[in-house]
Amino acid sequence: MSIRIPHLPLVFLVFLLCLKAAIAVAEQAQKPLVIFAAASLKDALEEVVALHAAAHEGPPVLISLASSGALARQIQFGAPADLIISANRAWVSLLEKEGLIKRARPAFSNQLVVASSVEPEQNIDFTRRETFKAALADGYLAVGQVSSVPAGLYAHQALTYFDLWSDLAPQILQVDHVRAALRLAQVNEARLAIVYASDLVAQTTVHKVALVPEEAHEPIIYTIGLLSQNSTQAAETFADFLMSKPALEIFYQFRFIPLR
Repeated sequence: MSIRIPHLPLVFLVFLLCLKAAIAVAEQAQKPLVIFAAASLKDALEEVVALHAAAHEGPPVLISLASSGALARQIQFGAPADLIISANRAWVSLLEKEGLIKRARPAFSNQLVVASSVEPEQNIDFTRRETFKAALADGYLAVGQVSSVPAGLYAHQALTYFDLWSDLAPQILQVDHVRAALRLAQVNEARLAIVYASDLVAQTTVHKVALVPEEAHEPIIYTIGLLSQNSTQAAETFADFLMSKPALEIFYQFRFIPLR
C-alpha cells in the first residue's frame, strides 16, 4: 500500500502556523502581568509579589500604584492592566457594569487612623469635636482627594458624621493618594493625617494618635478585579494566589484585616 505524502506547500503552511502559535505562547509567557493597586497596598503587595515569584514560574509581575479612582479611570481609557486591587468596592462595581471586569471578589479590610509625627499634648478623641479641633489647632489635616481616593472618601464621611468637615474645611489638604497624606505628616507639613493603619507599619516617623470609628464611614473592602481585556491563565493564577493563605498572612502582618 502506498503512502500519500501531503503537498509540500500545505506541510509548510501547517509548520508556519504551529511555529506562530508557539511563538505567541512564548511571548505571552514573558509578557509581564500588570497589577493596578491602591497606593496603600505598596509594602504588603511587594512582599506578596516576591513570594509568588519565588514559588511559581511565569511572567514577571509589575505593580502600578495610585488612588483607586485614578486607576479605574485609566482602565476605562484602555490602560493595559491584568488586575486591579481597589480600596473601594464601588470603583470595581462600576468597571463590572461597563464590562471591563471579568471576575471580582472581596479580599480584606483596613482601619482608618489619625496619624501625626508629633506627640499630642492630650489624647485625641475623634468622636469629640472640641478635642479634635484643639489637637489640630492652627495646623493642617491631610486626607486623600475625596472624589477619587478611598481613604479620602472615608475620611470625608467620618468628619461629616461628627460634624467636623465644615469647621475644618479651610485646614484640610486633599492629596492624590493616601501615601501622599502620610508623607505630609512625616515632613510636618500637616499636623494630622487620616490614613490607614497599614500605612504606619513600614515607617517609624509617624504614629497613630487616634482611631476613626468604623460606624462613621462605609465599610472598607479591598476588592480584586480580573480585567476582561487581558484575561490570561497567568492573571487568573496570580489572582487566586492573592487569596491564598500565604499571601493573606502577609497582608495581615501589615495590619490589613480579615473580612468578617
